[in-house]
Amino acid sequence: MSSTNKVIIIVLLLLGFILAGIVATAFYLQLSESRQQFAQAQDQSSKLNEKVTQLQSQVAILQPMAEKVRQLPIKYGFRKALLGNGLVLEIRNISPNILSLNITITNTTFNQAKVFNEVLDSGRLLQLGHMQGAQIAPGDRITITSDGYDAGQINVPQ
Repeated sequence: MSSTNKVIIIVLLLLGFILAGIVATAFYLQLSESRQQFAQAQDQSSKLNEKVTQLQSQVAILQPMAEKVRQLPIKYGFRKALLGNGLVLEIRNISPNILSLNITITNTTFNQAKVFNEVLDSGRLLQLGHMQGAQIAPGDRITITSDGYDAGQINVPQ
């Protein structure tokens, strides 16, 4: 083998080693960058999980308040009718706003219902009984609805 061929072989081997070194370095740099991106993604995921936990905690705190806001802003009670038979349902609007109420009184014995549509000013007391055409007796069921609020269910006490 001539010395020129030996030099060419040595140069080719050196070029091969250099090329292999460049490829290995590029691979290492790519791997290193991928690891950094993975670490950043894990960090972001961890931060997002913390935020989700914080938001869930806030929802748990606000949920009872939201449910309370949906409750009808009324107080109610019953008394014996002064004239006639049965009971009188007394409903007071305790909100600062006018309430439009749909009141359904159901006689559970005969499964008959009577509906009353009433508008109550703030603080006003509504009385429903014999004089207003409502026959209320123990065991009856009263449903009160108003737009923007959850329906209220009342079982007339025995």
